[in-house]
Amino acid sequence: CREECAGLCPICGQDLNVGPCDCSRETTDPRWDALAALLKEAE
Repeated sequence: CREECAGLCPICGQDLNVGPCDCSRETTDPRWDALAALLKEAE
């Protein structure tokens, strides 16, 4: 890879040097789901 290389999307594998991907980057580690549920419940 070159220093200016944008790399690949870790979700869908799209070459980011060609253009952006359309996948959701809002993925979270499922281990945090219980904490997110507690925070939502507290609102």
